[in-house]
Amino acid sequence: MPVERAIGRALVSPARAGEPLTDLRLSAENPDTASVAVRLGDPAVAGLLRTGARVDVVAQDRVLAESASVVAVRDGEVAVLNLDRAAATRVASESLAQPVALTLR
Repeated sequence: MPVERAIGRALVSPARAGEPLTDLRLSAENPDTASVAVRLGDPAVAGLLRTGARVDVVAQDRVLAESASVVAVRDGEVAVLNLDRAAATRVASESLAQPVALTLR
């Protein structure tokens, strides 16, 4: 893959220095999406998450985002999700006030 096609895209799974990258290892080329890190309301859910899995993001009594893609899980309590920009902003704002729940699709 030409390096120009990788600029502005995020890895969807860990990679070592010097490892070849393919388009499958990078997030979609879509300027209308953004990634957001969220603290999970139930850290046990982190063990069920896998890169590329689809989840809905829930806070209190409402769904904040549907079909977000899991980009990474960190320290068993933070998930990095890729979703459309408006939903990413909503999720980021809500997750500042409280942890969120993820429902697996």
